[in-house]
Amino acid sequence: ASGANPRRSLVRTVIALLLQQPSLASAIEPPYLFAVLRQPGIPLLMELIAICLARPEINTGALLDQFDGREDHQALTRLALLDFPPDVEGLRHEFLDAIAQLNRQTLAQRLEELLERQQAVALSAADKAELRGLLHSRVQLRDR
Repeated sequence: ASGANPRRSLVRTVIALLLQQPSLASAIEPPYLFAVLRQPGIPLLMELIAICLARPEINTGALLDQFDGREDHQALTRLALLDFPPDVEGLRHEFLDAIAQLNRQTLAQRLEELLERQQAVALSAADKAELRGLLHSRVQLRDR
């Protein structure tokens, strides 16, 4: 159902998957590259991951209860009702794929920042090394 709603952002997809299957939070390892991504919903996603990891037994209802009285409660309730593959393995695959895409977006964002900074000022040796590494990993990701 991932192609069914083109307006659903990647972040919302990950949040919806986590709401429906909170145990997915344990499928990813820190550090979370995407935590620094400047996109709506990332702080909420990080909060959801923290709750899911702190309470591995938590279910959708209990997870939604954590946000009771908050302005994002209604949006989260809607996301919890989205249609996804009914099998846990399908959910896990979609979740990990979406996380990988968020990580690629994070690398692209950082690459852009370094390239912009390079235009304005000379980069430090550390920034140049990071830029080379990002360019290299971008090429590797494209070749996959």
